[in-house]
Amino acid sequence: MHPQKTYPSAIGASEPADGRIDGVLSPRQRLALNCVRARYLSLLGLAQEFILLLAVDRARAGVGEADPIAARAYPEFAAAEANPVELFARTTARRTEGEP
Repeated sequence: MHPQKTYPSAIGASEPADGRIDGVLSPRQRLALNCVRARYLSLLGLAQEFILLLAVDRARAGVGEADPIAARAYPEFAAAEANPVELFARTTARRTEGEP
């Protein structure tokens, strides 16, 4: 038989652990965790930039010349990918300036 779960316990279990983890870490551990987060953010930003460059490159190369749908899709995909790239760049700049 499974134990009964309540809505408050389910909500509590689904919340991000960041706040709870930060509360039990020492300042040195918190600094290490922030460094890991920053590296992860940088890695995600690089991946987004690569995807954007690939999409732009494919659009310029005329990959979609034989396929008119692909010809429209690559530039639209590249435009959509530019948004996360800008977000990562702004977030990285804020972290560099010392803002959270």
